[in-house]
Amino acid sequence: MQNTSKFHIGVYDSTDNHLTPLQTYLDRFQADQLNGWKSELDSSSLMIEVDGIDYGVRWYTQGCIHLIAEQFEHIYKRLSEGEFSFFKQTLLFCPEDEYLLFEPKGKYVEISNFTSKGFDHMFPIPTQYNGEPNRLEEFYNYIAQNRNKLIYPKTEIYKVPFPTNLLLEALKREAKLGKEIYDLTNTPITYSYY
Repeated sequence: MQNTSKFHIGVYDSTDNHLTPLQTYLDRFQADQLNGWKSELDSSSLMIEVDGIDYGVRWYTQGCIHLIAEQFEHIYKRLSEGEFSFFKQTLLFCPEDEYLLFEPKGKYVEISNFTSKGFDHMFPIPTQYNGEPNRLEEFYNYIAQNRNKLIYPKTEIYKVPFPTNLLLEALKREAKLGKEIYDLTNTPITYSYY
């Protein structure tokens, strides 16, 4: 049976409140067929589907397409080396930042979501902002030490199995597309606000 799991960066269209995968957006952009589409590349989102279930609904407005692409490259590298990784929304001043945790389990990567309760982070992402220190190593240690407090069965996304090969392909593809679209459209790197 063909696996229908999907993992995309979505471009948000504020005219009718829907998301479109990057490849579709790029094809329309290059063919000059956006037709007044009000796309917001600094408020890109995640599109996650496993076995017909949409897990991306809550992941609207995850931030600038370039920062998402850079995180995907980082996640790809970590998972390829058999290490767990995470995705952070690039929004400032949220009461609790949202994260996705990626845990390699052989043929599958388990995906769960968690919030930043109890950790005075700010930018534990692969990109620095306004000279803020990169706290990736510190945050990875925090996750390792507090995993059972962060991830539990009542979280909205809990240990969702995504085929490892498909996820790695998607991360690599979407990171490349994200940076290509960023370069073509001259989208400014911004940190969205709630």
